[in-house]
Amino acid sequence: LADFFEEEVERATENLAAVIEPVIMLIIGAAVGFFAISMVQPMYSMLQGL
Repeated sequence: LADFFEEEVERATENLAAVIEPVIMLIIGAAVGFFAISMVQPMYSMLQGL
């Protein structure tokens, strides 16, 4: 019985990790994209002022 529940918990954690990993990658990608845009946007603003 203990082995059954141990395997069940192991399977559940593997599934959870498989779901969370892409979500974390999307969050990190969005943060990097936001950072890149926030660095480039002032340069475009200055060029439009010329």
